[in-house]
Amino acid sequence: MSEYAQEISENARKLHLLNRLLQAHSMLSLDISGVKGKFSSAFIAMDAKNNFLHLDQPLSDQFSGTTADPQKLAKTGAVLAVTGSIRGAPLKFETTLQEIRQTSGTPLYICSLPDKIIYEQMRDQFRLELGAATQSMASVFLEGNCYTGRMVDVSENGTCFRLRDGVPVDTGDVLTSVKLELDKKLTINPVLRVLSVYSVVRAPGMVQIGTQFNKISQNERATLRDFMKEIERNRLRNSR
Repeated sequence: MSEYAQEISENARKLHLLNRLLQAHSMLSLDISGVKGKFSSAFIAMDAKNNFLHLDQPLSDQFSGTTADPQKLAKTGAVLAVTGSIRGAPLKFETTLQEIRQTSGTPLYICSLPDKIIYEQMRDQFRLELGAATQSMASVFLEGNCYTGRMVDVSENGTCFRLRDGVPVDTGDVLTSVKLELDKKLTINPVLRVLSVYSVVRAPGMVQIGTQFNKISQNERATLRDFMKEIERNRLRNSR
């Protein structure tokens, strides 16, 4: 567990995080006990009263997103190691498969609520959500190519942004050639460590990449801090 991770076991906080994960509409990564390979699924619903999670029929990452046979893939009692993301902050937990239920012809995994959740959000740092009005853009330069997409949020510790699917980036990578265009006048060039890479359900063909600043100068950090303060001031003025 990294220095930024928190272990959440208190029920109210677990339900709060699971609800945020549900609303994020991002794909989940699954490791299934006794089954080789990686799988993806969508978080469909949560039944807090009966302590159940509803996960969609898994997709095989090995065979380019083909649907896996749920009856052959896992049996009742199998443990699923689930990895997801809330605005770029990784979230992990284990759940037990209770039932495979057919709903309108589609099989759903009915799973237990997790005993604990590992969440890597730094609670002592403010995370600024960036709407379309800010036009903040991230550009990553890899192997002679430039990949550019809109920034989703930013804090003094890192940023989250979206790029077209197919960008050669994976969890743990260090991105040394990056340009963050906060606005038309402010640009910083930090080194980023990739914390998470997830497909975006509501934006097919896009991946959301959560990162932490691996290296950032004092001047760039001051620029970022001033930018965040100015955005918040403007939002406060407009809300009055």
